[in-house]
Amino acid sequence: MKPRLPLAVVTLAAALTSGAGCEHHRHTPTAGACTPDPTPIAGQQVRGCLSAADQISDGTSVTVADVDIHNGPGWVVLHTDDGGEPGPRIGVVSVRQGRSTQVSIPVTGRMTTGNYWPMLHVDVGVEGTYEFPAGPDVPVVDSQGMVMRLIHVTVR
Repeated sequence: MKPRLPLAVVTLAAALTSGAGCEHHRHTPTAGACTPDPTPIAGQQVRGCLSAADQISDGTSVTVADVDIHNGPGWVVLHTDDGGEPGPRIGVVSVRQGRSTQVSIPVTGRMTTGNYWPMLHVDVGVEGTYEFPAGPDVPVVDSQGMVMRLIHVTVR
C-alpha cells in the first residue's frame, strides 16, 4: 500500500510551489503513459495525469495533449519556468472529470520562447472558480509528486 499524504501536507507543498521552487515534483519533459495515482482531498481520492510535449505557439496559448482526472473536475494551470522550477502562473483553464484531449490554455499577456510548466489542480471549492493559493484547489499529486510537465514552447 502506498503512503498517502494528509491534506495539510498537500496544501503546504502546493503553497510552496505557487511561486517558489520545490524539489518534490515530477520532472517528466515529454508525454507518456498516463497511470494516475490517487490524491487524498477532503476524503476523496482524486486521480489525475497529463501529457504535454514541446510545441510551437503564436504566444497566446499552449496545448496540453491529454488530461485525465477522476472523482471531480480540475484545472490545468500554466506556469513560467524559474530556473527549472515552476514560476508564476500565466494561464488557467478548467477541465471536466474524465479524459480531455487537446486542451488549450490561454495565457495572460504574451509568451516568449522558453520553458513552461502545465500543472494539474483539483477543483474542490466553488466549482468553476479557481481558488489557489488562498483556497482548496491544490495541485494533484501522485507517487512521483505534483502532476506536471516541463515543456519547451517556441513562439513564432
